[in-house]
Amino acid sequence: MQMPLLPVGLAIAALLAACANYQAHEAHERRLTIAPDPVPCADGTPGSCLRVTDADGDSWITHPEEIEGFTYEPGFAYEILVEEASQVAEMEAAVPPRLKLIEIVSKQQSGEPGRALDDDLGGHRWVLTAIEPSGHSATEWAASRISAQFDVWGGRLSGNAGCNNYSAALAVSGDQMQVSPPAATRKACPSKTVMELEQEYLGRIANASAFTVTDDRLQLSLSDGSGMAFEAEKR
Repeated sequence: MQMPLLPVGLAIAALLAACANYQAHEAHERRLTIAPDPVPCADGTPGSCLRVTDADGDSWITHPEEIEGFTYEPGFAYEILVEEASQVAEMEAAVPPRLKLIEIVSKQQSGEPGRALDDDLGGHRWVLTAIEPSGHSATEWAASRISAQFDVWGGRLSGNAGCNNYSAALAVSGDQMQVSPPAATRKACPSKTVMELEQEYLGRIANASAFTVTDDRLQLSLSDGSGMAFEAEKR
């Protein structure tokens, strides 16, 4: 006997429900940035907890032991990949499950930045005006509205790459810096040019090696000999 076919709408609804149920039971990966300096915990214990930021810019304070398999060394900015428990596991657990370390993507020593660096580099949200040399013109770069914000003390670089938000681990010592390969959201870009500019910027910002700040302008020197120019966002 042939079974009756479900109407298309019901079939799609059943498929979506099955996918949602599968995702709820599946653990997933998250990419996190760990700031180089310990911070006070929620209970007031000084210098015992970590400041953690994810690729979406969400930030929270946690104990080092909450990340299973991860050994924290003060003075280093980390970019790590972790596994987070499924929604079902979180609801069923009497104690919230810990994150599990998958991989340390980068570990960069953070120098002791001076207050002037914190004020000059970290005191602005910077907007990209040019990358030289580049196959794209300064006009295209300026129109992209790509931005960068340097959290010198928190060990994190974040901003918008013209289409997607991004974040990376940051280490600063004197006028030298190190930036890890950025993690970015995956929103579809409105045009091919926007996508090309974003990909080029994200690929090259990880080569930043030194910087100078003059008034409201920032110049980054890259390890391949090229440079990036920014100006402070006008408020």
